[in-house]
Amino acid sequence: MTRLSRLFDKSPKSAAEHAADVMRRFGIGSSADLNGCVLFGTGRCAAKVLEACRHAGIGIDAFADNDKSKWGLSIHGLRVLPPHEIKRGRTVVIASKYVREIHEQLVSLGAAGIVPHYALCIMFPQFFHNPMHQGAVESILSHKPEIERAYGLFSDSLSRDIFRQLLRFRFSLLPRHLPRPSADQYFPEGLWKLENSETYVDCGAYDGDTLLQFLRHTGGRFKKYFALEPDAINFAHLKENIPPQYQGRIVALRAGAGAAHARAAFHSTGREDSSLSNEGTEFIDTFSLDELCRNDRVSTIKMDVEGHEAEVLSGARNIIRTAKPKLAVCVYHRPSHLWELPLQVAEFNPGYKFHLRHHLQEIYDTVLYAL
Repeated sequence: MTRLSRLFDKSPKSAAEHAADVMRRFGIGSSADLNGCVLFGTGRCAAKVLEACRHAGIGIDAFADNDKSKWGLSIHGLRVLPPHEIKRGRTVVIASKYVREIHEQLVSLGAAGIVPHYALCIMFPQFFHNPMHQGAVESILSHKPEIERAYGLFSDSLSRDIFRQLLRFRFSLLPRHLPRPSADQYFPEGLWKLENSETYVDCGAYDGDTLLQFLRHTGGRFKKYFALEPDAINFAHLKENIPPQYQGRIVALRAGAGAAHARAAFHSTGREDSSLSNEGTEFIDTFSLDELCRNDRVSTIKMDVEGHEAEVLSGARNIIRTAKPKLAVCVYHRPSHLWELPLQVAEFNPGYKFHLRHHLQEIYDTVLYAL
């Protein structure tokens, strides 16, 4: 019996059973039990949770935050408390991506009813929506053979450990089951080295953050860098961040990558989460990498495209088969991407070796590295 089989044997057998397990685990019997709770965090996540609570008729008592400059302020009509002023016995919803650290802090303060924000979309999906978490267990239970195959692709024990941890976390939703983050996102130490003649393709270049890391790692020794960023605000910052001495070798395009050349509706936010959307009010061009880079020998492709990674991989099928570039692909935007994307790459080129690393707090920034 494999370690995944043992995990599946202990897992809930349906989404309904999982939701009931989660409610028992966090001590919530109904949405009414959240009345009078405190939201820990005051950022975008907290604002979304507050909006959903108010829509559901759930009364929130206050915010709490570790930022001392916010203590005593009123945000969205609620007072911001220092964490030590949260009354014992008060339910606290962690509305932040730093869920592990805040959970440990609250336990040390004697808090009892601690609920991570993502658990709400499992317990009460009619009120709380989170595409990075919703449907995860249903997808896992209906794709066990594919998950076993993907698990078998990974070349090192750390990758397999992270894979199992992420699956276990999907079932338990306990912060302690999240993988510990590691550094060097997209430039994983010990897995590969950048060449002096890199042709690097950055899909989801944001404001040039990966580009600046690339320049530090290469010391400016590279052949060409494609930076694709469709968000107008992000693209303006990207252009500003290109050092003048490299402009001849950096191709910055306000465009997206996809399965083929197309015009697509896009929702700009000026943040990392801007994405293609049927509700978008602007249109952008998307290109397949096979088309865009047909005259270049691509050596590395990075993809962080808010859930459209499968389409970008499809549009790079020929490059993956022939040029065999190093791949750094985000696999966290959709729960099923954890196993679907490694299997997709292996279908295009079975010669790849696969590794998995987790780079940020909560469920975010898990990256598939293939070479």
